[in-house]
Amino acid sequence: MSKNFLVRKFLKASGGFFASVSIAVGTLCPIVLTPSQVLADTTYATDIPAQLLSDIKNINSQGINPKFIVFTPSGGYIGIYGDNNYVYSSNNVPSQILDALAILKKQNLIIRNIAFTPSGEWVIIYGHNGIYKSDKFPQDIYNLLLTINQKQLSIDAVAFTPKGEWIIIYNIGTNTYWSAGFPQDAKDQINRLFSIADFITNIAFTPKGEWVLIYENGNGAYHSTNLPTDIKNAVNTVYNARKVFVNIAFSPSNAWVLVYKNSIFS
Repeated sequence: MSKNFLVRKFLKASGGFFASVSIAVGTLCPIVLTPSQVLADTTYATDIPAQLLSDIKNINSQGINPKFIVFTPSGGYIGIYGDNNYVYSSNNVPSQILDALAILKKQNLIIRNIAFTPSGEWVIIYGHNGIYKSDKFPQDIYNLLLTINQKQLSIDAVAFTPKGEWIIIYNIGTNTYWSAGFPQDAKDQINRLFSIADFITNIAFTPKGEWVLIYENGNGAYHSTNLPTDIKNAVNTVYNARKVFVNIAFSPSNAWVLVYKNSIFS
């Protein structure tokens, strides 16, 4: 029998204080939900950890919507909420990334994207094109991010496949760099969108390499043909309701959460 309880603590950073962080102490208990269950006005999810479910419901009850949620390779999670960059996380998130987020919070910088490599290295994209990374984050990817930064172009998102292939989305979603071996069907869809002057917002990968691509500031989404049915149904439901996609994230155990909002202004 596992035990869970919630501890609220503040992370101190250079004399200031970080936002309240939810720490789950003990073993995270998975909760099995009806596929594509609506958790709140802004979230669908399946099989997410009990603590994340609690955090989502708690923050939504306060009228604050997630900006994005990301899972770590070990199954932990980070949720960024609201304009003040409130951070909720599980207890198995590296302390270094929480310290980095504390520094960015203190400086009132907007956190735009967090990405983890399959081995657990990480990068935070903040502000227009700021970069904050772990010590062993791949140098070749970092060099490309620095090149974009030096050209004063926006860095919009970084994402990794389960095998370690990667993509950088930049220049307000109109350009990409990607690694050798990046999925051809995803490249084809991105190039098709570029050919009609559309732009890319983000892309997320399941543990088996299926993908969901969000484009045009969340006004649309495409997915790979072999994406699990429950996720397809949630994506189609949000799209047909003319909601705006914000973020989708997949855990190593194939749990997932889809965040959306009512309009680009909400």
